[in-house]
Amino acid sequence: MVGEPFAGVGAPRHHGLAGRYMLAAPLKDSRLCLLCHPGRESLFGTAHDLRTSAPAARNLLGQTPAESGPCGACHSFHEFSRRPAPTKLDPTGLCATCHRAGQCAERQSGLPFSHPDGVAPENVPPGAALELYPRLDDPTKRGLACLTCHDPHETRHPHFLRMEPSALCAQCHPAQNVPAGGKHDFTSRLQLKNGRDRTAAQSGTCGFCHAVHNANGPMMWVATPQKPATPAALCTECHREDGPAAAHAGGRLLHPDGPPTADRLRALKAELPLFAENGERSRQGFLACGTCHDPHAGPGGPPDMLRTGAAPAANSVCVNCHPKTEYLQVSLHKPSLLGAYPGADRVCGPCHAVHARPGVHTTGMWAGPLGPSTEVAVMRRCTGCHSAGGGAPVIEWAEHPSVPLQNLVPPANPSFMPLVNEKGEAGSQGRIVCITCHLPHGRSPAAVLPGGDPEAIDLPDLRAVMPMLRPYVAPTLCDQCHGFDGLRRFLYYHYPEKRRGPAALPGSRP
Repeated sequence: MVGEPFAGVGAPRHHGLAGRYMLAAPLKDSRLCLLCHPGRESLFGTAHDLRTSAPAARNLLGQTPAESGPCGACHSFHEFSRRPAPTKLDPTGLCATCHRAGQCAERQSGLPFSHPDGVAPENVPPGAALELYPRLDDPTKRGLACLTCHDPHETRHPHFLRMEPSALCAQCHPAQNVPAGGKHDFTSRLQLKNGRDRTAAQSGTCGFCHAVHNANGPMMWVATPQKPATPAALCTECHREDGPAAAHAGGRLLHPDGPPTADRLRALKAELPLFAENGERSRQGFLACGTCHDPHAGPGGPPDMLRTGAAPAANSVCVNCHPKTEYLQVSLHKPSLLGAYPGADRVCGPCHAVHARPGVHTTGMWAGPLGPSTEVAVMRRCTGCHSAGGGAPVIEWAEHPSVPLQNLVPPANPSFMPLVNEKGEAGSQGRIVCITCHLPHGRSPAAVLPGGDPEAIDLPDLRAVMPMLRPYVAPTLCDQCHGFDGLRRFLYYHYPEKRRGPAALPGSRP
C-alpha cells in the first residue's frame, strides 16, 4: 500500500504537501477537508467558524482554529478534537463541548431550555424529519436533544436549524402551523415586535410568540415582555386596551371562567380544551380564552378564530357545554328570524354576550333587552322582546297566584317543569315563570317533523309545530293541583277565558 494514491486526491501518501503528518493538503482554511466535503465551505465565516468567533480557543492537539482550520477546531482524523461532554439536553456531548459554562460558546448555551424535552416517540407525527435521542438518565427512553433541531453544518437557516423555523415546528405540531396568512401571522407587519424586540419576519411565524430557549412564561412565551400570570393572559397581554391588539380587546369577560361543573365536564367535547394554571391543557382545568378561540387558526376560518369546527354558522362552540341549545336553529329563536337584533349574526348573540360590549346588560351574560319590571325579575328577559315595542309577538301575560310551589317531579324526569325562587335560581321550589312552560333554546323537532328536514321548514309551519313549549308528559307540575284539567291550563295559560271552560271558547282568540 506504500506509495498508493490517496483516494480522491491522487497524491502519494509519502509525498505529503504540508506539516509533520505528510498530509495531502494543508490544514489552513481546511483545504484538506474540502477535498471530500466541498459543501462545508458554506460554514466559513459563521458562528461555527472559530477563527472569528473564538480565535484563541485550542483543540485537544493544542491547535488554534487558524492552525487546525475551521473543520479541525471540532474534528480530527484519529481522535477527538474536543472531548464530548454529555448533558441531559445533549446526550451525544458534541454540542456541549463548547456550549457550556467555561467554554468558548458559553453565552450560547441555550439554557434555560423552555420546550419539554421528554417527548415520547409516539407523539412525533409519522414522517417528521426529526430524530429523538436516547436520554442520558434513561437510555431506554428517547427525547429531544440539540441535534434534533440543529445541524451544526446547516447554514441556510438561522441558528443552524435543520429547516426554516416555522417548518421545523410544523414537523411535530402540524395542527398549530396553519396561521400563515391568518390573523396571527405577523410576518408582513414589521411594526409589530415581540418581547424580544424581534419582528415575525425575524423570528418566524411561531417564534413571534414562542421560543424554545429562554422563554419568559408558560407555553414558551415571548410575545410580550410581561410574564402571563394566567392562561387567559396569554391572550390578554396583547388583547387589552393598552396592548398591541387593543383594536381587538374583546371587552371584559362575562362568561364564568372557573372549573366547569361535573355535569358540564361530562358533556364537554374533547375539541374544547381546558387549561391548568401553568397554561398547559388539562381536563381538570378551567375555561380560558383558548377554550373557545384557536390562536393558531388559519385564514378563511370562522370569525374571531372561534373553535366552531365544520359548522361556523351554528352555535357549535356554545353547544359543547350547553347541549340544550342544540335545537336553537330550528326554533322561533333561530337567527334568521332575529335579524334586527344586535348579535343576530351569532346563534346565541341576540340574548347572550360572552364579552361585555357597549350598551348591553352584563348580568348573567345577558345582552338582550329587558322588559318592564315585574314581581319576578327573571321574566324581564322574555318581556324585553315580547312586549309593546319589543319587536316580537306581544304575549298576554297571566301570572299564577303568588303562592309557594313545590314541584314533586324530580329534575331528571322528562316531565320536570322548573320553578324560580326569589334569587332567580331555577329549581324545584319557587314561582311559575316563562321557562316553566317554554324552552327558550328550542326542543327536538323529531316528534313533530318525522323524517323531515328541520332546517328547510318555513316560518308558518315553524310557528305551527314549534311553539317552544316543553313536552307535556304527565304527571307534571300542573297535574299536581289541577289533575286531568292540567293539560288545558298548560296550553291556555295566557288566555284566562279559555281556562274557565267551554262556554268562553267561542269568543276567545285563536
